[in-house]
Amino acid sequence: MSGKTKTSEMRLLSFNMCMIAPFGNLRFQGPLLVAGGFLSIALANSVLGRFALSALVRIPIALAVSPILAPNMAVLVNVLVATLTPWWHEQYKEQRIQTFLDQIEDFDVICIQECVNMWFSSKHERTLLRGAEKLGFKYVAKTPSRPVFPATLANSGLLIISRWPIVNSASHIYAAQAWYDFFGVNRAAVYACVRAPSGKLVHVFTTHLSPGMEAVINLLNIDNTKHGIVSLENSDALRQTAELFSLMKKHVEPGGSDPAVLAGDLNFRGGSQSYFSFVRLINGLGLALQDRMVQSHPQGGLSWTPTFGTVDANGKPTETLMTRPADQGEPKTLDFIFSNLVCHDQRTIPFRSAGPYAALFQQVSDHHGVAARLQVP
Repeated sequence: MSGKTKTSEMRLLSFNMCMIAPFGNLRFQGPLLVAGGFLSIALANSVLGRFALSALVRIPIALAVSPILAPNMAVLVNVLVATLTPWWHEQYKEQRIQTFLDQIEDFDVICIQECVNMWFSSKHERTLLRGAEKLGFKYVAKTPSRPVFPATLANSGLLIISRWPIVNSASHIYAAQAWYDFFGVNRAAVYACVRAPSGKLVHVFTTHLSPGMEAVINLLNIDNTKHGIVSLENSDALRQTAELFSLMKKHVEPGGSDPAVLAGDLNFRGGSQSYFSFVRLINGLGLALQDRMVQSHPQGGLSWTPTFGTVDANGKPTETLMTRPADQGEPKTLDFIFSNLVCHDQRTIPFRSAGPYAALFQQVSDHHGVAARLQVP
């Protein structure tokens, strides 16, 4: 025996895939939801009218149920428009999944956000998992494949896939859903306890928090910088953070000795008021988790490499198929890796399109992935 402690290196990736079926051209997602709301009110009013109820009774009930029906009515409108104008709708999701699979051979554990299933389809999740399994990612932890009420349209889209064995897993759907997500999509967290080749257990968490009012404004293609929205704290995400930390405390002992990783789309801008509120809260956990994507400068100050709304050397948007116009050319960091493990080679990965797909889309997602090599004792 050499007497040396056996160590492992976890090659970790976190990536928001932007697999938001059924919305095609995302710049029209907001108007589609508005149209779905009006259709929901009209439908509910019509159905209630068959029971000979007065307008004073029908209209309040129709208004009350419209938030539940609106996302699904928006889907029906979208499917109709997509059928009539397939060139407008196409987002090349199958090709984007294949491009992603072609570029992940160098990773051991991958945290995925926004590989969304609808109540009527889990096609993209199945395609991704089949392809990943062929590459050696045999272990999976995820949230339920269908939306959990009160969401009626989409699940959370969260997955952790691993080459290393997952010996325990759990998921949690947040009770603190934002009003704009409430009946549409589940916000959640996923946990996987991964056994490294050294035998050490690593606690891996991923989440996709609610985006806050900035994203709601951008959904309507309004320039949020003119309305001061970027200065608002993302209170919805911070409320969800409390539930995320409760899940983490169930599985990780305080003190920082248990290897732990939190990676995902936190929907906080790096350096924002919400980001620093999150950092204060995570420091209070006692797990010694640190932001592994932040860069400290000798002259003072912090910076982050943008992961969303990125631009090229000429200031032009690098992605326009999925990024809404109001977000294009507005670089920001929304994706993070927090860990108490020694970190090497932290970087962002654009997952550019290549080969025959280069003419179809610029990159796999509107986000860049974040990656790091973590030293597991």
